[in-house]
Parts: sequence; structure tokens; C-alpha cells
Amino acid sequence: MDRAWRKWAVACGLGTAALWGLMAAASRRTMAAADWLTGAENRAAFRHALGRKRPAGGLVLAKLWGMEQVNQTRGYRVGDETIARAAESLRLACGAGSVLYRIGGCTFAAVMPRGDGPAPDQAAARSAQVYGSGRAGERLMVSWAAGPGSVRRLFRQADTRLRQAL
Repeated sequence: MDRAWRKWAVACGLGTAALWGLMAAASRRTMAAADWLTGAENRAAFRHALGRKRPAGGLVLAKLWGMEQVNQTRGYRVGDETIARAAESLRLACGAGSVLYRIGGCTFAAVMPRGDGPAPDQAAARSAQVYGSGRAGERLMVSWAAGPGSVRRLFRQADTRLRQAL
């Protein structure tokens, strides 16, 4: 009985260790997929979304201009607050069900689902309005693409539109 008990205890211990290892790996993946400053999904998650075939309802692309000046003159804390404020304005404007990605230091993409949410052009205009004027010397440039279409196609359209606006 003593020997069987030891085998059972070792098996349970190894099983517990394996379970903890799997949970730790899942936790690292979850933490790595979210941007620490804004809570938005990161660039790797956006790259994964680009590969999906499921059509999206629209995409809003936003870029903060003038952030180098903000960081140099007002400090990185103000720069971080500015980036967080931009992310929150996009989240509010794009509505529930949209997924916000921080795809660069000052660049965001919000993928909007098909359905009853706001139209991408209205969400883009609303996000710029919610963000307001650049209090710290920056400005939020917003572009959009309407679906349905793949995230990749919508991103290309919005990116082209944003570059043309500059």
C-alpha cells in the first residue's frame, strides 16, 4: 500500500506541475497579447486578425501626430496619457464588439463587426471629436474603410486613405 501511495502522489504531483505550467504559458500569452498602456490588443494579435478570412464590418485607423514633440517638451508621462486618451476615444466611438489594436507606438486600428454598430466613417469622425484638440501639441489623424471585407483589405484601404490625407 505504501508503494502504491507514493506512485499516486508522484503522478498527482507531476500532473499538478504540468497543469501549472500550462496555466502559466496561457497567462503569458494573454498578457503578451494586450498592450500594457492602453489595454488594446497588440501588433501580433493584429497580424493574426489580418490572416482571418471572416469579413469585418469596417476598420478605423488612427495615428497620433506630434508625439515626439510631446515627449520631448512635456515628458513621457504626458505622452503616455495622450496615447491612452486616444485609445479610449477610439474604443468609445467604435462601440461594443469592436476590437482595438495598438499596431505601432502611436498607431491604432479598430476592427468593427458587421451588424448594428456605427458606420466606420461615423466612428472615425466621432473618435476625432471625442479625442478633441491636441492639448499637448499632438493631433489625432483618423481614417476608415467600410466593409464587409477582410481585415487585410480594409486595412489597406484605410492606410491608403490616411497617407493621402497627410
